[in-house]
Amino acid sequence: MLIRSVLALPLLLLSGAPEDLVLHQTLDLRVGEAADADLPGGKKVRIRLLDLQETVDEVKGAVRSAQVKIEINGEAATLPSGTYHLPRTVAGVQVDCPITKGYLAKARKNVWALQKDARIRVWPAGSPWLPKGTFVYPAKQRWFATYT
Repeated sequence: MLIRSVLALPLLLLSGAPEDLVLHQTLDLRVGEAADADLPGGKKVRIRLLDLQETVDEVKGAVRSAQVKIEINGEAATLPSGTYHLPRTVAGVQVDCPITKGYLAKARKNVWALQKDARIRVWPAGSPWLPKGTFVYPAKQRWFATYT
């Protein structure tokens, strides 16, 4: 299922930026499933989720690490999953995996709206991750003007 990034949408709505400024495509995939992503500039890529490996803590049952194996236009790569991993360049595009299904197992609700096994985001190679001007320091003061 191809969806626009849940995280980028509020920024675009607040900034009044048109939807065509979304620089990436987001796909929720099941293991073994493939989908096409149409990127800005007309590039089209085929992404397949080959495997998902999650390491779960024996005491708490929490996911401690997750990796996905993907194939982009025939080139395979393994990516770590998580919010603090920057996109990597694979097959001429930037790609990351911010969330997998295991992270939702003990969650009270599905705040990610993840529909399948993993979420894959893809950007054109060399593209910024956010549209210019949508991620700015909101206060009218100098950077780090306080201790917080």
